Amino acid sequence: MNADLAMIINSDEVQIVVRPIEKDAKSAVLKKNPLKNVMLKLNPYAKTARRMSLLAAAERVKSKKEKLERKRKPIAKVVTFLLFY
Repeated sequence: MNADLAMIINSDEVQIVVRPIEKDAKSAVLKKNPLKNVMLKLNPYAKTARRMSLLAAAERVKSKKEKLERKRKPIAKVVTFLLFY
């Protein structure tokens, strides 16, 4: 069935109607936010707020990593303690 579909798609009748491939397709340029560029002039606290948010994010990543380490750590000592007492 796929061979039939490929044959139909590649047939001359279909290829004549299909739009050609664009070789020089250009993607849209991402515009910069002008308020980000003058944020420090408009709001001097913005630098501190951004720094605090970055530090908080780093702290969250660190604490999450530590929690995972604790959960993944084997609990052999606790098990042996409970077995003998």
